[in-house]
Amino acid sequence: MRPLLFTAALVALLSASGAGARQPEKKTDPKAKVDPKAKDDGAPKFTLKVTTANIRLGAHISGPKVGPDDLKGKVVVVDFWGVNCAPCLAAMPGTAALNAELADFGLVVLGSHAQTAPAEQVKAVAASRGANFSITDNTRVDGGNDFQGIPHVMVFDHTGACVYRGDPRTAETRARLAVGEMLVANAGREKFAAPVAGIVADLKKGQPPALLLPRVVAAQTGAKEPAADAKALLASMTALGQAKLERAQEKAGADPVEAFLLVEKLPAAYKGTPLAKDAAALVAKLKKDKAVAAELAARPALEVVRQFDAQLSARPGSDVASAAEFQKGNADLLKQLKAKVAQMKKTWPDAKATGEAVAIAERYAAAP
Repeated sequence: MRPLLFTAALVALLSASGAGARQPEKKTDPKAKVDPKAKDDGAPKFTLKVTTANIRLGAHISGPKVGPDDLKGKVVVVDFWGVNCAPCLAAMPGTAALNAELADFGLVVLGSHAQTAPAEQVKAVAASRGANFSITDNTRVDGGNDFQGIPHVMVFDHTGACVYRGDPRTAETRARLAVGEMLVANAGREKFAAPVAGIVADLKKGQPPALLLPRVVAAQTGAKEPAADAKALLASMTALGQAKLERAQEKAGADPVEAFLLVEKLPAAYKGTPLAKDAAALVAKLKKDKAVAAELAARPALEVVRQFDAQLSARPGSDVASAAEFQKGNADLLKQLKAKVAQMKKTWPDAKATGEAVAIAERYAAAP
């Protein structure tokens, strides 16, 4: 389990330096101080009388596209952040790690950019911090704008109720607990027989679902009642993965690359389950396809392009990368970026990885 975000000492240091926060709707003063309310002392300071129905999604910037229907029945984390908020940026890798761990088990993370900045800059900064979740511009929660700065995080459980607001450090714990409660509730059992009851207790404590899956699988081979409970719990824990596998199977013939992207992470996410075995078999089959093989071959080159992107986005003037001053000051790096993307276009012209690389180069006016 990876701890979220940053230590209290770091928050205090950054707050003292004046890094940080702003109101998401008013968008004023990107150098405003970090919200003192975000420091969790155990006492509620924000209204919890909001639900996922109050979420108003802003314009999509990067990451998975999320609609209102994607929030139903899920644990939702709304993370208000900004490119000029140092604590927010320190938090983002931890949020990405949490999303990587729990997205396949029903977590949806929305990164709401709450400061004034060009979309390309927001996209580049988020990518440089490893954001693997939906990044939008000024997503808001109606009735929940009673906070004065960022970072500020809202956690909603699978019923849509807001169960936590405040500091990102505590938000991770609350999100883990909410995911566990959701998986247990979706099993449709009022109570569980031993040894499944012990697994349920661990889920409710926020333990990583992936680590508990082998115990659930093993419990299916016991007595009739616990085996039935284990089967119901396994179905709940693997429901999203099963749906992905079925979509991948449908797409395998017409669009093998899209099918591969859907299924490639399932064997690791659901290790030790029948789902993982079926997904691994499909992955092995799809890797024999020429288009999939090209996609995989292009990935190392894309990683190099992403490294160029991270370096360039951190340099002064990157928000207007086409400006003559930026182009002149970063000529060598831009030349390397252009050459790498040109190589990708020549070698893997139809790969999705190449398309992403071209989009990065275009942001810096360096597309071949």
